[in-house]
Amino acid sequence: MGHRWTPPRLFAKRVASFWRSQYKVWKTALDWTVWLYLLIPGLWICGGLYADLWRDEPAWLSNIPLAIGSVALLLLGVLSGRLRVFVEEADLLFLMQRPRWVRTLAKLGIVYTAAGQIVKTAVLFVVALPWLALGLDLQAWQIIGWAAFTALCGLLSSLTFAMMETRYRSWRKYAAGTALVIVLSAIYIVPVAVVLSEPVPFAASVAAVLAAVLIAAVARLRQRGTFEADIARERKARLSSTELLMSQVIEKKPVISFKRPLLFRRSGRIFRGNDQADVIAGQYIKSCLRQFRLIRVLYGYFAVSTAAVALSPAALGLGLAAALPVLPSIWLQDGWRGWLNEPFMAQFRWRKTALAKGGNRVRFWLLLPGTVWLAAYAGWRAFGWWGAPLAAAAILGWSALLQSVIGSLMTVRQEESGIYGDGRERMEEPASGHTDEKKEDRP
Repeated sequence: MGHRWTPPRLFAKRVASFWRSQYKVWKTALDWTVWLYLLIPGLWICGGLYADLWRDEPAWLSNIPLAIGSVALLLLGVLSGRLRVFVEEADLLFLMQRPRWVRTLAKLGIVYTAAGQIVKTAVLFVVALPWLALGLDLQAWQIIGWAAFTALCGLLSSLTFAMMETRYRSWRKYAAGTALVIVLSAIYIVPVAVVLSEPVPFAASVAAVLAAVLIAAVARLRQRGTFEADIARERKARLSSTELLMSQVIEKKPVISFKRPLLFRRSGRIFRGNDQADVIAGQYIKSCLRQFRLIRVLYGYFAVSTAAVALSPAALGLGLAAALPVLPSIWLQDGWRGWLNEPFMAQFRWRKTALAKGGNRVRFWLLLPGTVWLAAYAGWRAFGWWGAPLAAAAILGWSALLQSVIGSLMTVRQEESGIYGDGRERMEEPASGHTDEKKEDRP
């Protein structure tokens, strides 16, 4: 006679099934050769470096400011979690008719999320322990309290984001998510930066976040209409490992939407000119800004670049501000060439000079905010407030020259090969209305 199904038994079965599926996914990529030649040597080297931090404290360890570490723990430990309730699509037929089962699964999901948050926080703080104990010279109670505070803030983030995803749709969802990130960041950063060294105020902050977690948990259990959002979140969790492994193999095409985009809702031009370079550059910039994917990448890159400038001497920071925009210029150049080789764009005949000029404009304008910020920050660190605009102007001129050089190299490469990335020749239009040479018919 089989076991009688209960909500805890069903939850345990689904948790075990989830981890078995994740194991099978990673087993396809991490075979014995990967373990033998990459993972085991990598773990051995990282373990040796970690032990060296304790035996011989490097000078740079104490130069990492508290703000940088707090932001890293905020991103990795607080804002990266998600609530798991392990519901499935078929539950709509049976399980939704039993509210007690649904409520029990939700309670167990909160407990599971809290346990996962504790494990993740423990791993992060073990990795950061040399910096916490040696670099910042924190006491044991401060480290333990900070870890508990991080775990509670992470659980609060998972609960509030789950409720937000259920309640809001469309642009309101993104607006509410942005506001929630700002509020959670303030809740986490301010106590760590201000009262970490004071036992009573910091304990009060931990207690306040614990109360907020309990209130959010009760509100989440009472919330109705959560099934669709829970299904979408569970599907994303099940496929996260597969998406990570296949991200460099299969290109993820954006979902086609027939609604008007949030940015550039009217199909007007960005640049007023009628030249081919103005038209194609404007179209590519609008395409990038509407998808937000490139903006997130550039934002993350310049955030890390800002940290690199902040941790470097002032003179070296100016050099970094001039050199760091080179790498995203290469990224944008590759994206530009790939966009030109899309089936729709490949059917047009573009002048080579127009492609080079349009690429220059694309790279310059998309990198303009990050380049100006990085240059102004480096100039402010080196020379004070008056150095910010001077450094921004100088590095902006250097950036314009850099884009011109990249565009010239692109033109030379095209003239030497006679082809573009798709392998098909593209010819200049004749200057006059007729020519004696017979044009090749394109397939």
